[in-house]
Amino acid sequence: MSKNINVEIVIVGGGLTGSILALALAKCGFEICVIEKLKYQNLNNINYDTRTTALASSSKKLLSFINIWKDIEGQIGLINEIRVSDGESPLFLHFDRHGSINEPLGFMIENSYLRQILNSSLLKNPNIKLISPASIENLSINNNNVKILLANSTKIECDLIVAADGKDSFLRNYLKIPTYGWEYNQVAIITNINHEFTHDNIAHERFLEAGPLAILPLKNPNRSSIVWTENKDNANAYVNLDDVSFNKELSKKIGNFLGETKTYGGKFNYPLKLQLAKQYIRNRFILIGDSAHSIHPIAGQGLNLSIRDISALINILNVAKKYGFDIGTKEVLKEFQQVRRSDNLLMAATTDLLNKLFSNNNPSIKLIRDLGLGFTNNYPALKKKFIIHAIGN
Repeated sequence: MSKNINVEIVIVGGGLTGSILALALAKCGFEICVIEKLKYQNLNNINYDTRTTALASSSKKLLSFINIWKDIEGQIGLINEIRVSDGESPLFLHFDRHGSINEPLGFMIENSYLRQILNSSLLKNPNIKLISPASIENLSINNNNVKILLANSTKIECDLIVAADGKDSFLRNYLKIPTYGWEYNQVAIITNINHEFTHDNIAHERFLEAGPLAILPLKNPNRSSIVWTENKDNANAYVNLDDVSFNKELSKKIGNFLGETKTYGGKFNYPLKLQLAKQYIRNRFILIGDSAHSIHPIAGQGLNLSIRDISALINILNVAKKYGFDIGTKEVLKEFQQVRRSDNLLMAATTDLLNKLFSNNNPSIKLIRDLGLGFTNNYPALKKKFIIHAIGN
């Protein structure tokens, strides 16, 4: 490995967001270096991450642009309908493909497959240098460039450094960029299930007292992904159960419409919080994805927001490069902050409101939200607006 590297852009974080960004920028002709703290061979392990990701149609467009979609399409589960219910209420909300909506409402992909394709593409791309495992020892940002010293003594110079290293971003903390938000008294429990009856490409969002339960269809018609939101005390008890007891408790939450169910691939859990960076940019520095915004998973928009960040950033940097501007200046980067903060704030506020509204067993509030579900379900034009926003168009 060369001990001195000069590139246009350094991306810190080689997860889903960092990898997609690297491939998109490389497709546009930028010279990229990706710094990842974990060993990439470990990320390719099929058992490293058995979680799943929901993708909107707008995300499909970007993944097609970087020539990834054709490689993952065979493992994609389609969401053709969405059914939203509130506990045992007879009122519900049903979304489907109708009228001018001629595409699925969403797509589901297992993270392990997506990671493998992304990692393979990164390693083959001549415009991308991948350094892994690696950590930053020192960082210096001045008016002319960015200088990075890695723990292995590698020196890197670039015009712009991008933090794509997640909600606990090392770079954001290193540069003392403040965040605001709050913790929810909730934990997301993530697992996958095999089930007796086919899911028919229908996603279910069931609002329970402690939080939403999402049942999301995978490629296999008898497999679904589960995102189960529980309050912290109950969640800790559930995740510590043995497999038989955990399956029994989860089955109670799901109900019997899928027949007998059984988990596979282990289970993950993480505490939920709303966290937004007060600023996305500094001179020659930018936050993207979860390092800039971490929201409640109630709408399944986490990676989709990150991909919308990526789309905005590559457009801005492409224009700047085309007209000979320095891509690392605040004058260029401020457009990204203006464009993306409003969208991210809106989604953060929406998911926060939905969670507070539906994770509440107050009879008056429950009556209002149930009537709201029934009202919306009877107005196709209103439902269509929700669908268009959800698919990212």
